[in-house]
Amino acid sequence: MGREYTIGQAAELLNISRDALRFYEKKNLVMPKKKENGYRYYTEEDIRLLLDLICWRKAQCSIEEIRTMYDEGGPACRNDFIAQRIREEKRQIQEHRKLLRKLTVLQHAVKKINAGLNRYTVCAMPLFYQISPQVESFEQVRELWFAVSSQDIGLEHCMLHEEYRPEENETGYQYRCYLAMAEFAVKELKLEDKVKDAPVLSWNRCVHTVYEADTEQVDQDAVERMKQWAAEQGIRLTGEVHAHYLWNNQKGGKFIKSYIELFMPVEKIEE
Repeated sequence: MGREYTIGQAAELLNISRDALRFYEKKNLVMPKKKENGYRYYTEEDIRLLLDLICWRKAQCSIEEIRTMYDEGGPACRNDFIAQRIREEKRQIQEHRKLLRKLTVLQHAVKKINAGLNRYTVCAMPLFYQISPQVESFEQVRELWFAVSSQDIGLEHCMLHEEYRPEENETGYQYRCYLAMAEFAVKELKLEDKVKDAPVLSWNRCVHTVYEADTEQVDQDAVERMKQWAAEQGIRLTGEVHAHYLWNNQKGGKFIKSYIELFMPVEKIEE
């Protein structure tokens, strides 16, 4: 006769709770004996069965899956079951990797807000890819963003980019807007094939800031404040304005404010 274990001893030996042992018993996956005094005891065979059961549970198998596998029995059945679990785990790993890349892109945007909010600096404007055709209405580009975001291929991380270029007669601006995606996001999301023929936008030196706005569009007061700061620093600007929506704050299901990144290219100084 082999050794017998009380429920407390079995739980300690297997590093699981007594409740877990009672649960497995309730599901008829292990059937401990009961002495005349009503106390359960587990045999060495029960312990071996429980070790297998715990192994399958650590492999994220459900009770129903384990029961089916046990009932059907045989190495062939277990091989098919394991092969299916491997395929499912690989699929989930791919999904988790995709999610991790998306979270990294979102974190990058939040870091930009924290680093640039209400601060003026002179820096290079990172390379952006133009993802959509240029349109003349912000509402149009927002509709384009809604359309690509529903495809779940990473393009939901496009930015709604606005561009103001001075007219040749300097009496006004040419306004265009389009979807753009930063080079960082393209590489992180592995979308190089999507942008291989896309026009690119970049400047070596720009005045830069991030500011809070009541809408998703560029605020002309923010543009004037940036121009004033540049003038105070003796910085000559080309007159172009590039802005894109980064993020928004909500509360109670209502929009509160958005964060806009603003770039104004610096005029090249001839040497």
